[in-house]
Amino acid sequence: MILKNKKIQKENIRKLFDNYNMAGYSSSPCGVNHILGQGFYHHSDLLRGINYPSSDLGLFKENKDIFFWWFDKNGHILHENKCHLNNLGLVSNYKQSIERKDKNEYRIAVLGCEMTGATTSNRSWPDYLQKFLNKSSTNSKTFQVLNFGHLDTGIHEWKTIWEKRASKLDIDLLIVNIAPHTLIRKGNLYNDVSHWDSIPGFKYCSYKISDGSSAVTWFYNKKLKNTLRDFRSYTSKLITLWTDRDTAHKPSSVKEFRNLIIDDYVNGMKIGFFDDDIDPREKNYPNIPQYSNEELLRWIKKHIEWFSNNAPNVIFTLNPWLPHFTDYSNYPFESLLDFLASDLRIYDMRKSWKLWGVEDDISVLYSNQGSEKWSDRGHNLYGEAVGIQLLNNLTF
Repeated sequence: MILKNKKIQKENIRKLFDNYNMAGYSSSPCGVNHILGQGFYHHSDLLRGINYPSSDLGLFKENKDIFFWWFDKNGHILHENKCHLNNLGLVSNYKQSIERKDKNEYRIAVLGCEMTGATTSNRSWPDYLQKFLNKSSTNSKTFQVLNFGHLDTGIHEWKTIWEKRASKLDIDLLIVNIAPHTLIRKGNLYNDVSHWDSIPGFKYCSYKISDGSSAVTWFYNKKLKNTLRDFRSYTSKLITLWTDRDTAHKPSSVKEFRNLIIDDYVNGMKIGFFDDDIDPREKNYPNIPQYSNEELLRWIKKHIEWFSNNAPNVIFTLNPWLPHFTDYSNYPFESLLDFLASDLRIYDMRKSWKLWGVEDDISVLYSNQGSEKWSDRGHNLYGEAVGIQLLNNLTF
């Protein structure tokens, strides 16, 4: 009877995955020996496309395309886009220069997370900002917008990116783009990693299927062995894989990978790990305490004040990330505004909804397949909205 009940439980859990889309990447944007250290250090891994170094100047591989997909439960592609990493190793479709081209060039650097350096759309909003400013400005300036946005980061890593990379490029204006989830990527008092601070260690898992194709799935936590086997856990909210583009366009192969991954979640199959040394944080990653809202706000304020004191010309944009206004109740945006000094240049971009003609719902910005992912149209609209703020409030 106990065995029968366990079988029924597993079957019921497996059915819950029928409603999950699967995400896929053709490779990782980061190369080997990445600047950001522990949380973003990647060993060479051919299956995830990590066989190429990151830029010494930008953040990612140079002159590479990363394909992203959403798949349905039968392996059919619901969405496909190509994220381009440019000649400086930044998320941008523009070829960009290290040095100022002429005295009329105005150079803007942007810091942010995956809402700024997006791998899930064809273009990110800093590209649209550059296009908008060059089209709309009435002075003789030409604009170059350098996108130092990095997926899965918080404001602590942006400080490192500014100090070690962006500040060296003769920047006229810095934009720090703060999305609501930045507030809970609270940073770690012991090292530079903010996003995965509750997870003590991970491994990637490789799979092969009947036609010989290979793929790698999301990380497996060695110390919490049920991480990928509990549908309620953080890491299994999305089913993710890395594979090549030819395989991604074969629904039967994608479906087979999907079923293997879900079987592993549900049944706890033994799987062969790709590389026993792929866990850079297992021994030195401390337990992180839970922070109160006040402590989170103090953390953000500390970094905003650092940027204000160390970047020569900086503005902060509060990025509307969630589709509905009511979704912000769990994120202390208003408290953050009250908490910060009034003389800082902080633009609450939620007030710019009128720019795209909606009063109480910004879901028009978002991809149909991922409620937290912006569409190309969303990036375009946001880039223009930021551009209008700059033209209305700054003198170039």
